[in-house]
Amino acid sequence: MGECEALLQFSHSFIIMRNASGYGCGNTYTSSVCCSVTSYPKTASWKNGTGCCSWDGVTCHRATNYVTGLDLSRSWLQGTFHSNSMLFSLPNLRWLNLAGCNFYGSQISPKLPSTLTSLSLGFCDLRGIFPLAIFHFANLRGLSLFQNIYPKGTISRANWTSPLISLDLSDTNFHGSIPTSLRNLTSVEHLDLWYWSNPTDTWKP
Repeated sequence: MGECEALLQFSHSFIIMRNASGYGCGNTYTSSVCCSVTSYPKTASWKNGTGCCSWDGVTCHRATNYVTGLDLSRSWLQGTFHSNSMLFSLPNLRWLNLAGCNFYGSQISPKLPSTLTSLSLGFCDLRGIFPLAIFHFANLRGLSLFQNIYPKGTISRANWTSPLISLDLSDTNFHGSIPTSLRNLTSVEHLDLWYWSNPTDTWKP
């Protein structure tokens, strides 16, 4: 299956609802971080038979035309983010931004491409156990998961090996001790752990 067809199938697994990207925007914090981004249905303009490198939100490598980036933030997508999503069949995907989509309490799949350098899933109504394997992605430099609910989320034993520059875990239900290995992330320039749930220790950089 080609990458364009995979993207179409991914988009067709959701419905387009205008209020899907507006949930919670009355909150002061989310209004400034996510809701300030223009909201419109990017995938509505995607058409079969046209080159997906020209589609709204899609970025391709200039020489190979492989899909390397996908920005569907606040694009009115609503539905379940399935663990067998066609998105995982894009072998050259480097950055993924789905912030502000409503995934109905879906769980983050451990099948996310390990090639990612940037992953933004903030404000998506994601729940469940967080796959710690993401912290081992060799090239991951940016990770944003703000305002999601992880009722079983604990990363106190995580061995952080990704070369992170930006990490946002604010307003989530991660709990337990803040990982000591976090101190080893010497390249971090932005770190937000606001509202870490029930911390069991005091951590200082």
